[in-house]
Amino acid sequence: MRKTWRSGLLAAGLLASAGLTAACGDSGADSGDDAFVIGVIEDKSGGSTFYSQTSVGALKVFVDALNKGETGYGTDLVGSEKGILGQDVKLIFEDDQNNPNNTTLKVRSLLDRGADVIYFTSGSSSTLQGRSVCTQEKIFCFAPTNVNAAIVEAPNNEFVFTAAPPSSLSAQVYVDAWKDAGYRTIAFFDEETATSVAVADAYKAVAEKAGLEVVAEETLAAGGRDVTAPVARVLEKDPDVVFDATQQAAEAGALFKGLRQAGSTAPIWSQNSLTAQPRAWEIAGPAIDGVLVVDPLSPTNPRAVEVGQLLVDGGNDEHLTFIQTSVWDALLLTKKAFEDAGELDGAKAVAALEEITDFPGATGQESFRYSFAADRHNGSRADQNVVVEFADGKPGKLPAELQPAAE
Repeated sequence: MRKTWRSGLLAAGLLASAGLTAACGDSGADSGDDAFVIGVIEDKSGGSTFYSQTSVGALKVFVDALNKGETGYGTDLVGSEKGILGQDVKLIFEDDQNNPNNTTLKVRSLLDRGADVIYFTSGSSSTLQGRSVCTQEKIFCFAPTNVNAAIVEAPNNEFVFTAAPPSSLSAQVYVDAWKDAGYRTIAFFDEETATSVAVADAYKAVAEKAGLEVVAEETLAAGGRDVTAPVARVLEKDPDVVFDATQQAAEAGALFKGLRQAGSTAPIWSQNSLTAQPRAWEIAGPAIDGVLVVDPLSPTNPRAVEVGQLLVDGGNDEHLTFIQTSVWDALLLTKKAFEDAGELDGAKAVAALEEITDFPGATGQESFRYSFAADRHNGSRADQNVVVEFADGKPGKLPAELQPAAE
C-alpha cells in the first residue's frame, strides 16, 4: 500500500547531496515499503534550533508510543490500531539550517528517500518556501508549531496544515486584553533575526488596527549584549505597555533584566517563544516575574498533562511546552486523516482532514476543539490560547479575567 505519486529520481547532483546527508548521521535508515514514513525538515544550527529540536525530540517519543498503541486519551479519537494504516511509523530527517534557500531541496531529498508525509519543524520562512513542493507532488504536509498565518493561505496552501494558533489569532487576544486595561501606547522590542522582525510586524499591525499607538521600536543586537541604550530610548517614550518580540533566550533574558534594572514599571507582554524557552527564564532570573504571555499550553488541560506524562515515560525530561503538545496534536490528526482516507494517498488524506471537526487538542484550554475545512487548514479558535503570567521564575498563573472564551 504505497503512494502512486512519488516523484521520479532526482537529478544526479541532488542524489549525491541526499546520500551525503544520510551518510552524515541521520537518525534512521531510509525506509522501504513496510513503514509509514514521515520526512522531517529540522533545524540543527540556525535561528529556529531550539523549537525545532524540541519538536524532533517530542516526535521521536510520540512515534514510538504510537507504534506501541500507547496513545492515552487519543485512543478515543483515533482508535487503538498501532502505527498508521497498520504500518509502523518511521522518521527520516533533513536539516535546512532554517535557511529557506535550502528547504525545497531538502524536501525533495526526503521524498526521494521514501517520505510519505512531510513535517516542517524549522522556521516559518522555511515552511513557506518548502510548501510549494507539497502542492507540486500532492503530498500531505504539516507544520505543527509554525504560527505564520500565511503558511495556510494561497497560493501553494492546498496540501499543508498547521496546528498551533496563528499569530494573528493570538494577537487579537493580546489586543483585547490591552484595550480592557485601557492601554493607549505600546513599545516593541525585536532582535536581528527574520523571524523576530516578522513576529513584531504582525503584532504591530494588529495593535495599530485596534487603535494603539506604537511609540517606540527597538531591535536588539544578537547575543544578548548590553541593552541599556535601547531600553533607555523606549522608556523615554513612557509607553503604557511593552511588547517583547525576541525569539532567542539570550536577548529575551537580557531585555527583562534591563527593563527591571532601569526601573520600568510598564507591564511587559511577550509571546510563546518565551514560554517555550526555560533557558530565557534562567537568564532573566527574578526579572521575568510578572511577564504575561498568550500561550497555547494550559497547565489545567488534562490532555496536556497526559502528553507531558507520555514524554516522561518515553525518557524525554524537557519542560513541557506548546511545542510538544502541538506536535502530538499534529500526529493524531495525521493518523486520523490517513485512516479516514483508508489508503496512503496525499490528496485523499487532505480531503479527510478537511472534514475533521470538534477534535480535542492537547493544546489550548480544556474546551478547545480543532475544526478544519477546505478553506481552513489551521483548525484554531480563540480558546486554543490561554494567558499565563510568570511567577517564581516560571509560567503558571492564569489570570481569570484575561482568558479568551471559545468562539
